[in-house]
Amino acid sequence: MTSSDSPEPTVLAIGGGGLRVALTTAGAEMTSLRDDAGREYLWQAGPEWRRHAPVLFPIIGRLPGDTLHHDGVDHRMGQHGIARDRVFELAGVSGDEAVFRLRSDDATRAVFPFDWTLLIAYAVTGSSVRITQTVENRGTGPLGASVGNHPAFALPLPGATGGHRISFAQAEPEGFRRAPENLLLDERHPAPLEDGVLTVDDAHFEEGVMIFDEPRRRTLRLEADGARTIEVDSGDFDVVGVWKPVGAPFVCIEPWRSIPTPAGWDGDILDKPGQFVLQPGEQRAFAYSITLA
Repeated sequence: MTSSDSPEPTVLAIGGGGLRVALTTAGAEMTSLRDDAGREYLWQAGPEWRRHAPVLFPIIGRLPGDTLHHDGVDHRMGQHGIARDRVFELAGVSGDEAVFRLRSDDATRAVFPFDWTLLIAYAVTGSSVRITQTVENRGTGPLGASVGNHPAFALPLPGATGGHRISFAQAEPEGFRRAPENLLLDERHPAPLEDGVLTVDDAHFEEGVMIFDEPRRRTLRLEADGARTIEVDSGDFDVVGVWKPVGAPFVCIEPWRSIPTPAGWDGDILDKPGQFVLQPGEQRAFAYSITLA
């Protein structure tokens, strides 16, 4: 959703030396990750997918029929919620840090009937950027929500001389799940890893995103011979999605704090499985990092 009176987006950059990060107030989204040689690692929103690294809030995936139920009233909410299509306020910026703020308003309450503040903070240290998302409940009743991240990394990696792979620092004994139509299925599939490594092969993604939802912290490394490694540490985000549209020259490694809505579930949003619930005045912060190694 977009607000008709939203201000024009502001574009800025933080960091330098080891990592230069470009950001925009449109969705509080990263739009560029460049190393000290000026080489780009983030997908540049080409025709295959017109985004870079959207923020997902207050849902991940979809709701059945794109409809949110609360207190007997139905509200229309599209894929991945509302934050990615809103213009944030720039709450603060320095050489290595930037903070973006989004507050609920009449337009957001029409689709998500709660009062809240969402802060997105980016901090660059050396060759790493740490992203922190803080959700505050400013309402008088409980707030149920999810937050997630959808960074897309351009392929081939700069300097790559062979195929790409994603290595898991931790094994995935419970396998992964699928979410066709962005609704989570119960079935669990064996993870197609060899010695903890997933090849970035279109065959793995013909049925969509691979969801590694056994709750825990993960470190995933996107690698290729001759190239620097992109290391994604999921930090406080205990679910990770890996997605690549067939034929597209990018792959997404997506830290989430929640699972997509289970297929067949259609209850009140406060009862949605897997999300977190904040009481009035409560806030929670979740952080992850991206490092060029």
